[in-house]
Amino acid sequence: MTYTILRNTWYIENYVQALAGPRFTGVLAAATGDAVVAAAGRKDLAEALAVVVTTDGHDDVTYSLSGDANFTYADIAEAMSVVLEREVTYQPVTPEQLRAALVKSGMDGELAGFLASLDETIAAGVFARTGDDLSRLIGRPTTGLVEGLTAK
Repeated sequence: MTYTILRNTWYIENYVQALAGPRFTGVLAAATGDAVVAAAGRKDLAEALAVVVTTDGHDDVTYSLSGDANFTYADIAEAMSVVLEREVTYQPVTPEQLRAALVKSGMDGELAGFLASLDETIAAGVFARTGDDLSRLIGRPTTGLVEGLTAK
């Protein structure tokens, strides 16, 4: 039996919903510390899948698909500033502070805990750049933050 495994990174589109808070507050609060994330667009990842299923040479290969660059949360706030046309700054918080703020805003405690745990995963470096498999498969640079945040 042959296999091909595609390990997707964090999606840029995950930050689209996160634009709501900074749109009003100018602050991107996250419990990610100084971690980086090599987010990639869903279209790029789908294109890589299409290449793998329609071309030869992918038997018994595992691809680690990540964006071309590691982004800090300050970089993400800067991209949000461009998209929102207002200054957005990154404010690091602890996971406990994030959970409490989300619950205070009306979010269910279980969901708030889940979202804070996602930030802890990012803080651990799980979504840092893993190489150039994605850009090699799609034959071009991966989608950048601003473009990814405005894609339809």
